Amino acid sequence: MAGQPAPLLFERGTGLLRAVNLSDQPNPLPDAGSPLLASGPLTKDGMLPPDTTVLLHLD
Repeated sequence: MAGQPAPLLFERGTGLLRAVNLSDQPNPLPDAGSPLLASGPLTKDGMLPPDTTVLLHLD
């Protein structure tokens, strides 16, 4: 695989989006939503750390 890995995204029809970072690098959060719940703290600059999942409300 070439390039930076991106988080896996799962969308629910209820206005929720789950982003899962399975890589070994932080990844930017999708621009589409506001974080509701995360399995761990985001980085200081708001990125999704490795091995972390975040649930977003779609704006």
